[in-house]
Amino acid sequence: RVHSVELDIWKDEMVQQMEKGGNRQSNEKWAANVPPCWIRPNPNSPHVCREQWIRAKYERREFTADTTDINRPYILGSMQGFLFKRKKDSDDYRRRFFVLKDRCLKYYINEHVSSSY
Repeated sequence: RVHSVELDIWKDEMVQQMEKGGNRQSNEKWAANVPPCWIRPNPNSPHVCREQWIRAKYERREFTADTTDINRPYILGSMQGFLFKRKKDSDDYRRRFFVLKDRCLKYYINEHVSSSY
C-alpha cells in the first residue's frame, strides 16, 4: 500500500519499518526492472505523470524483477493509442494519436495516419 508523508497518518510500526530501510526495500521489489524509457516523476511532475508511474509500478507491476517485456508492449517496439499533450504556454491538454515504433514516438492531431508511418 502507498502512503503519503503529508496526507496519511503513520502508526509507530510503519515509521519503524521505514527506518529499517522501508523505501529501499520497497524499491528493490517494485522498481527492480524500470526500463530506460520511463522517467521517474518527482514532486514537481504533472499529476498525470505521477499517477501513471504509480499505476505502472503498483497496479500493473511493470517494474518488478520477474516482469517480462510481454507485460510491457511498449518495450516490444510497436504501440499506438492516444495521449494528452499540453499546449504551449497553457495548462490545456489536447488529445493526440500516437505511434511508437522502432524507439520513435510520433503523434498526430487525429488517428488518420498514412500506412507508411
